[in-house]
Amino acid sequence: MPSSASGGTCVCSPSTEFDDPYCLNNDNPSYVDYAKCTQEINRDMVTATAAIAALSSFSMGLFANMPIALAPGMGLNAYFTNQVVGIHGQGPVPYQLALTAIFVEGLIFVALSLLGLRQWLARVIPQSLKIASGAGIGLYLTLIGLTYNAGIGAITGGGDDPLQLAGCVEDLRGPDGICTSGKMRNPTLWIGIFCGGIFTAFLMMYRIKGAIIAGILLVSTISV
Repeated sequence: MPSSASGGTCVCSPSTEFDDPYCLNNDNPSYVDYAKCTQEINRDMVTATAAIAALSSFSMGLFANMPIALAPGMGLNAYFTNQVVGIHGQGPVPYQLALTAIFVEGLIFVALSLLGLRQWLARVIPQSLKIASGAGIGLYLTLIGLTYNAGIGAITGGGDDPLQLAGCVEDLRGPDGICTSGKMRNPTLWIGIFCGGIFTAFLMMYRIKGAIIAGILLVSTISV
């Protein structure tokens, strides 16, 4: 999960040999323990996200009798990690303080819902802004799905260009992640394009129910 890159509650032990207070250097002896800690936090976050999504979807069906699946909004994870807390806690706000603000924000949203003010705020927002927000979130998620960390690795950040074509295997990537050669040769890329993209689009074209789920299951099965 992107938010685990912030380091969470993990603490980087100071080292006299390395000037690396955030455990960014692989040669730092504290890096291994810090990496293990962030992996544990990542697993905890994945479990908590799946659990709350299942609970909320079950509650929606049981109490509201509506076929709507609910899940936590994941779009702010990158902002939380890269801007607020920062990678490995390099940002201006500590991890605990940022989570406290999110908790207070949740209470405010609950209060607005109970008072009926959320519907009023939703009607006040212009329709053009709603459409633009949906398109922006869609493009953002598409960008995440095309990167190496959370997607098929079709693109990567470039030095001169904001984005460059990628899709090479890990051995052919430079220290900045840019492919030195062998672009579009990574099997993960083609599995994502054909099994995840074209296969899902083919099923949706014939109006087969559960097309997206079928594409996800196919890619997951091949990946395992």
